[in-house]
Amino acid sequence: ITSNVECCDILHIPAHLIIALQNQVTRLQRQELEFNQSSEAKIAELENQLQETRDQLNEKKDELKETDSRIPQLIAEIMGLRNKLTELERTLSELKRTSADKMEGTFCLIKILLNVLLG
Repeated sequence: ITSNVECCDILHIPAHLIIALQNQVTRLQRQELEFNQSSEAKIAELENQLQETRDQLNEKKDELKETDSRIPQLIAEIMGLRNKLTELERTLSELKRTSADKMEGTFCLIKILLNVLLG
């Protein structure tokens, strides 16, 4: 009997509430899309910086092999690039993890709202 009452209650959801929930789902979907696009752009930018830093590091290593006179300066540049590389890798990893967490949370919220709408 309780399930029949709950079923009937769901069928009598006011139209304004259904519209509000639909608007909320649309807003959340738009936010998810914007977040994904922003995250993808940031990830691509960080991956490009990561590759550029790797390339610079390899160039400096090659220069180090070719000349002994600039060794102290090149070592300092290599250390700086290694530090930058480590920081970029950490930032990229955190962004990817945060992006995945937010996408999962948004998906769960949309799923809950759809379950409420569809009963």
